[in-house]
Amino acid sequence: MKHLGLLLCLTLFLPWGARAELGAFFANKSTYGRTELNGGQKKLIPAKSIYPVIALEVAEKNHVLYRLLYPDTSVSTGSGFIVETDQELQEKKEGLIKVYKEVPNKKTDLTQFTWVPLEALLVTGRLEQSPDFPNLVFRAANYKGQLPLQLWVEDWAGIYRPDKDANYLTLTWAMLEQMQISRGKKQRILMGLVETGFSKDEVKLALGAPLKEEPLPSGELQWLYPDKKVIFLNGQVVRVL
Repeated sequence: MKHLGLLLCLTLFLPWGARAELGAFFANKSTYGRTELNGGQKKLIPAKSIYPVIALEVAEKNHVLYRLLYPDTSVSTGSGFIVETDQELQEKKEGLIKVYKEVPNKKTDLTQFTWVPLEALLVTGRLEQSPDFPNLVFRAANYKGQLPLQLWVEDWAGIYRPDKDANYLTLTWAMLEQMQISRGKKQRILMGLVETGFSKDEVKLALGAPLKEEPLPSGELQWLYPDKKVIFLNGQVVRVL
């Protein structure tokens, strides 16, 4: 139970944001991700690192490519232009701001902007107007801190968990590293697999807390999950249905 208590406590202090819509990816080995599907800038993804998944693409060879949010450690600051007024910035205490790399004109692709968290922006006093947008004033801004890249990585490079976010896998891995269990069992838990002989703590690390717990007439205990049932006897898994 001490491992589960650690899981609950650490959840409050992880740096990841909201729950990833498409789950999370655990890098089993060091590999390269690319900013584009068919090439682009390469970034090394170190082994035993975990990232939110924001998109999937099925490749021609029947394998899947995952698009990850990857912290870019090579760029510590950036700059651009925002269109929000002082009042709009004050009212928008939370959320994201569109930032353009340069002052837009009529030839600019206005879909090519970067979403930046408001708290990550340092607004400067520099103002510029575009002759093509006479009613808008663009304010110069710097990015405080580091913004994540979006990299594509192949499925063989790691474990994909559509049912768990990066917070969960990060904490799970931290606790597994403290446990005296085999490397193979750690991998199976990260993959969300449950087998005969698993303890209750190991099942919770793999699947999370059950939706419901029911005693059975046989003296066994049943944990109900959305897609399976886990049966315990004397604190260990005896069947998975």
